[in-house]
Amino acid sequence: MHNGGMDEMWDFEALGNALRDARVASGRTQAELADAAGVSRGSVMNLEQGTPFRRVPTSLSKVAEALGWPHGRAMAFLGGRRPDRLPTALERQLRSTLLSLPLRVAHELSGGELVDTDVVDLSVYDPQTATHLVIVCKRYAEFSAGETGDSETDFAFWNYMQKAIHAAAEDWGAIRDADDAPAAFLTCSLDTWLFILGEVRKQIEWRMNPAFDRDGDLCEVTLSGRDLAAIVQAMRRLRRSGNAMEATMASLVYEAILDSLQQIQARDQPVHITIEERLLAR
Repeated sequence: MHNGGMDEMWDFEALGNALRDARVASGRTQAELADAAGVSRGSVMNLEQGTPFRRVPTSLSKVAEALGWPHGRAMAFLGGRRPDRLPTALERQLRSTLLSLPLRVAHELSGGELVDTDVVDLSVYDPQTATHLVIVCKRYAEFSAGETGDSETDFAFWNYMQKAIHAAAEDWGAIRDADDAPAAFLTCSLDTWLFILGEVRKQIEWRMNPAFDRDGDLCEVTLSGRDLAAIVQAMRRLRRSGNAMEATMASLVYEAILDSLQQIQARDQPVHITIEERLLAR
């Protein structure tokens, strides 16, 4: 089942079949897999049924990790590819593609030990681009006499960088989606809103002062798309650089916004975001 409105290459049906086969092979029910992944059973069911999404759901990476899939396998299935087999047509094109690369790049590809590879389809995060980021991680044995390389350290560093690259692409997509929103309505506690507003105002490149209505301890804030993008940007930074409590709150706000953005069906539809107090109290 292709999400034809966004990208003809997104094969949610193939992804769903692969997820279901992997789950059945592991001997787990949908509920058991959902518990292991930390998502709802409905999320697993939607993925296995090939339900098309406007953007890649955040639950996909969690389910794939719970199944023990290596990073990038889920996106390979979503792109209509078999990650364990190189198509013959691609093999025929490989040589001519390598010959077309700049000499420096071809030289780097020809040497060293392959650590891992990845392909980041940036259109997943920004439908207005058709760009793919192709990454080849190689390890070179260039050490002084008596020194030895630490392959485990190299791979750990690559794994960190790989996640950072995907996170940056996801963050960019979220910021763009937020900025494109015609309006957003945020419901949260007063303390939560003051926390959000304070963090946004720390960013010198963002300025916002939206009006809000207060009903007891609850606030209903009306935001522009740019205001929402400012919040996404602030929470993105804080969840990686703040202390434990700040990072937890920033992550909850960030994920609530992403979930709401994924639920909208049209670009002219306003975004409704609710941050539940019980979540922030965990």
